[in-house]
Amino acid sequence: MEGVYFTSEVTIAVPNKGRLREPSLRLLEDAGMKPLCGDDRKLIVPTSRPGVRLLLARAMDIPLFVARGAADIGIAGDDAIAECGLYTSSCKWVRDRDLALLLELDFGACQVALAAPPRIREPASIATTMPTIASRYCGSAKIVRLQGALETAPLFGIAEAIVDQVDTGTTLRQNGLRILKVLMESRMNLFANPSSLKTKKAGLDRITLCLGAVLEARKRLMVKVNAASDLVRDALVKILPAMKSPDVSPLAGGGYALAAAVPRKGIEDLVVALKGSGGSDIVVTEPKLVVL
Repeated sequence: MEGVYFTSEVTIAVPNKGRLREPSLRLLEDAGMKPLCGDDRKLIVPTSRPGVRLLLARAMDIPLFVARGAADIGIAGDDAIAECGLYTSSCKWVRDRDLALLLELDFGACQVALAAPPRIREPASIATTMPTIASRYCGSAKIVRLQGALETAPLFGIAEAIVDQVDTGTTLRQNGLRILKVLMESRMNLFANPSSLKTKKAGLDRITLCLGAVLEARKRLMVKVNAASDLVRDALVKILPAMKSPDVSPLAGGGYALAAAVPRKGIEDLVVALKGSGGSDIVVTEPKLVVL
């Protein structure tokens, strides 16, 4: 986004605290939108990109802020979207009139689960920070609204079970709870206000392109390798994965240089294979942006 200035200000809503704050801010920073204020009490924060500012909000409120136009773009999970009541009755992602999905993000995936002590099978009461989701999926159980420390609710008799976000399940096990039912899978998303997509299309398109390029770059490594002859070049082309085909260019002293952005998974085996096929001067680097 170097040199891009927006004709109208774009507001991006991001989590103000918790496990989603840092990866959200890091994604924006990697795309050239670094927050310029370190004061956690500020709600509106300018960024290093002129014309782009951040709205720091509670993660579960972000979908509503975007749907109501307080922000143009937001970062939040499917669970937050559902809790704000923006799912359709068929549990399709969201109503197009409220939110528009731009990108699926690479962090913060979790499950929303009903959990209880082993003795409980059909809980009569459920403690949760997500009453909308709990009411939708848990029938006639009484919903007890809490803002934290849900795992202690069954221990102290506040509720027989809980509905909460579950990542590894370690915290549940440490507190003597087990999952009775997974209510929904939640992934993190970048989404937009549909009206903003029309009135601020150029700005939102640029932001989406840059964030998508960061996400794609995180999946890949840049591999450069030299080939001393046509035979070696052809062998390397066959084993070097690339988005379309490797970049091949002649070297001044003879031979060829090959370059490709390859998947991170299996990079060690790939380097061994390139060397075994006659490749030399192999260099692996981290790309900053990859645009498909």
